[in-house]
Amino acid sequence: MPITWTNGYPFFYRVVGRKTQQPPIVLIHGLASSHKDWLLQMPALCQNRQIILVDLPGHGRSGCKSSYNIPAMADDIYRLLNELGIPQCDVMAISMGGMVAMSLASARPAQVRKLILVNTAPSLQDLVPSMRYLLPLRNIMGFIPMPILARALLRHMLPGRKHAAVRHHALKYWQQNNPTRLAHILGCLTGTDLWPQLEDIRAETLIIHGQHDSFSLASAMAMCRTIPKAEMITVKNSGHATVADQHARFNELMTGFLNHKHQVLEPFLP
Repeated sequence: MPITWTNGYPFFYRVVGRKTQQPPIVLIHGLASSHKDWLLQMPALCQNRQIILVDLPGHGRSGCKSSYNIPAMADDIYRLLNELGIPQCDVMAISMGGMVAMSLASARPAQVRKLILVNTAPSLQDLVPSMRYLLPLRNIMGFIPMPILARALLRHMLPGRKHAAVRHHALKYWQQNNPTRLAHILGCLTGTDLWPQLEDIRAETLIIHGQHDSFSLASAMAMCRTIPKAEMITVKNSGHATVADQHARFNELMTGFLNHKHQVLEPFLP
């Protein structure tokens, strides 16, 4: 599998699909996950697009760093795109990956043509109140066995029987994380605030918000008002993992936006 070196650590990426006249699309996963977040999107995307999957630092097959911050992660992707000779791309990202994507699109506006932001926010302070327990929890994460921690987090993020299959799938990958490293990354993210940068994003942007997401609806709506070329849709009966728990609807929205097909977006839900 391809590995590049950026700032002294190994950075995993994978290129799939085929080159077309459309720019490649970069897929960025969320916290505690990997490029495998996007398995259910690959068949739809591979038909007519080159895809670049990455593992963010401290995740999957990429190496670890002594410190983590969102702009540095965005710069890692920028360096990879330059190495691959890609002057412009589309970007799709979920959760923490959405923060990385917003940082990349605001700092390098000419490089990102289209942007899909899934269940994300510019700050962890935009979590719904019931999920804010995550922030102080980082202080004890290093003392909790990862399988126990992964199950507890997934039960809160993907509650109920209807998400059991998605939870089971995610657990296989989440429990491979190092809890001390995860706590360190979460701690580094706590001070992140990308709100001032949103006005610098020039990409056409689709914000997809799960009805029961961990980030607040108010935050998603504010993002839509602030990013100049943004539109937003709320996906019903979906939690934080919209790419999995409503993957058919998500793939329809994704391909429609990327291919310029007209879509009737559903109204915001209270």
